[in-house]
Amino acid sequence: MTNRETIARIRQELTDRRVIKGNEIATQGYLRLAANVQTGAALNSITWNVLSNQGTVRATEVRLDITDMFTVTHWGLYLVKSGTTTTSTDAELATTHLFTNPNPLTFIGAGESANLMNVYNGFMSVTVDRNKIIDKYDAMRYYRVGTAQKGVNQAAIAAPPAGTSNSYVDDSWDNVSYGMANCDPNVTLNGVGDNNITLTLPSAANLSGTTSTNFVFLIMRGIRWQNASKLNA
Repeated sequence: MTNRETIARIRQELTDRRVIKGNEIATQGYLRLAANVQTGAALNSITWNVLSNQGTVRATEVRLDITDMFTVTHWGLYLVKSGTTTTSTDAELATTHLFTNPNPLTFIGAGESANLMNVYNGFMSVTVDRNKIIDKYDAMRYYRVGTAQKGVNQAAIAAPPAGTSNSYVDDSWDNVSYGMANCDPNVTLNGVGDNNITLTLPSAANLSGTTSTNFVFLIMRGIRWQNASKLNA
């Protein structure tokens, strides 16, 4: 969580650097960006659309409004498997789970689990308005395998014991920050800026061996600076 002391400290840092004026309304917020990696061709990197006016915003996405700025304090990479075809609908995407590793009992297509491991063996880089904020940030910091992953009880998958719910065979999810890592140094995205967030993969990944759609979600928590972009200057 982003407390008042953290907001005050980051406000002062951004004001000193003349990134913001210093009197903007600050609220806790988050961004949830989706990248469809079901290209059917070799994939060497993943880049997310950050702004609300870029491309098509999917059902579970939360983008940055062009009037605002956003400081990232924590972020995480999550895998999503959606639908039964390679063109997932928003209705299908809205019912999916977030995964913190490519469990081979979930990502069951030919080569699917192995190729998705590229995500966690890659590295993140961030450039804002041509300024390199993060050069290389290892994605393995986002990798989590809980103590009760799908498949821990094979009999339960076929027939959950009487009185148990479907969660009996779900992947574990320890707390609201599961899979999140500190974003240090903090990254401040600009609603009218050039925000480039890229995950570089160590090897070309090909996900054509599955009939569902795979997404990589980048979830960022931090501070929303209302009406702070240069659009309002």
